[in-house]
Amino acid sequence: MGRSREMVAIISFALLFASLTQHASAFSVQSSSRSSISSSVPYCIIKIDDSEVSRKRKRQFEEISSMCIDAFFNDGVAENDFVAPWKSLQLAYLRNAQYSDLMMRKFNFGRADAKQKNQMFVARRVVVLSDADNSSNNVSVSPNDVYNLDQLNVNRYKIDEVQLSAGEVLGFCEVTARPFGLGAADAVLPDGKNKTRPIITNLAVRADARRSGLGKALVSAVEDDIRTCWDNAFDEVVLQVEEDNIGGQRFYEKLGFEALFADPSCRRYDTSGIFLQQVRTTKICMRKAIPLGSKNDRVNDVSGSFGRTSFFGSNIIQSLRDAVMG
Repeated sequence: MGRSREMVAIISFALLFASLTQHASAFSVQSSSRSSISSSVPYCIIKIDDSEVSRKRKRQFEEISSMCIDAFFNDGVAENDFVAPWKSLQLAYLRNAQYSDLMMRKFNFGRADAKQKNQMFVARRVVVLSDADNSSNNVSVSPNDVYNLDQLNVNRYKIDEVQLSAGEVLGFCEVTARPFGLGAADAVLPDGKNKTRPIITNLAVRADARRSGLGKALVSAVEDDIRTCWDNAFDEVVLQVEEDNIGGQRFYEKLGFEALFADPSCRRYDTSGIFLQQVRTTKICMRKAIPLGSKNDRVNDVSGSFGRTSFFGSNIIQSLRDAVMG
């Protein structure tokens, strides 16, 4: 009798797991197919515009949210790879949370009376348009704005004989000026608050677009924007990277950032278990001086399908892991 009950339990569990597995793809919104071996891809950096209409803003944030969450929590997983049902639910929740957060910050910081400065940049694949692809939703890109231009397949045509357009999202980064202290030795303002500094957050590069220079280009775009568009108010930029993200730390060090101190009081989302939870993590604070200098002319400041926005990173997005091996 006991043996029979065990067999029934095993069979029931197997049927339940099969049912969940069958529906797993319904919960998983993957990016386009990925490869573990990446080569340089042609791309452009776009500074997002405040003037975009609601429909275009919605589509833009959906793309960015999907790419970021996959890079942070589902890194390198191909479109047809199996994802556990509970992990798919976690990813769907995180995508929705990030999307809502972006929309909220767009509303709060896109206003003319917003007190805090913020800027967002997105890296998009550059593609060659055919006559059939030509529409009002496409954003034209100049060859001078394209990174890795030699990787662009133009067939037998010359580069000036084809129309280039910004395609799918490959990377993302934002910077926000807000009070941020640099430890006990840091100067405190007369009102007792920390000095306001620009902080880089949410630098993410899609797995199949890494080793193409996207991460470096996004950080350079942020630094150039601080130099040229922030009224010479800042001569530094700071960021935080998790202690166990050794690759991310080495990446920032190569760009001139120096580690200052470790903060063990931070938190991040953990998707390793059945239930999504926030866990403690230690983050390394890094700083880089930004002398006034030349601007990166390849940042595409456009309006139209994409745009420039002002928003401040909330705890939801700032707790996401760095995925910066660009």
